[in-house]
Amino acid sequence: ELYELNVHLAAAAVNFILCSFALAFVFTFEHTFDEYLRRIGPFWKFWGVKGVVSVTYFQWLVLSYGPFNLEDKRIYLLHCLLMTLEMPLLAVIHSSCAYPYGKPWLEYLLLLQQKDMREELEETGGSEPGPSVEETDESATTSAASETSQDNALVC
Repeated sequence: ELYELNVHLAAAAVNFILCSFALAFVFTFEHTFDEYLRRIGPFWKFWGVKGVVSVTYFQWLVLSYGPFNLEDKRIYLLHCLLMTLEMPLLAVIHSSCAYPYGKPWLEYLLLLQQKDMREELEETGGSEPGPSVEETDESATTSAASETSQDNALVC
């Protein structure tokens, strides 16, 4: 009862503020670094995060303060049940749209990792055989640009 009278409303307000900040920061990050992120096709990657945060929070709000008039235990159980149904669906959408296997974003990130590893080896005095990052980066950039524009046009 002490919680209900003194803490519950404040905890709900803090939860609202934190979820709102999370969404605002994701939008800001995406907008600020759009030029750098364009090559990895960020549209579905960011919507995956926004979707999980939005669905989780707003569903809780509707169940808690909506017209259902349920007790707290039932709200919690219903919220958990709905999450077990929704999250696999969001995960499938996220994995098929945001991170599909074999797309240019993966090649690009692997190239960046190879570049970082080569720079680290150069700093330590080691060497590694293989094509240069510049040679492979140019072909990946061309294919990434064409497929990214196609991927963003898809409706998943």
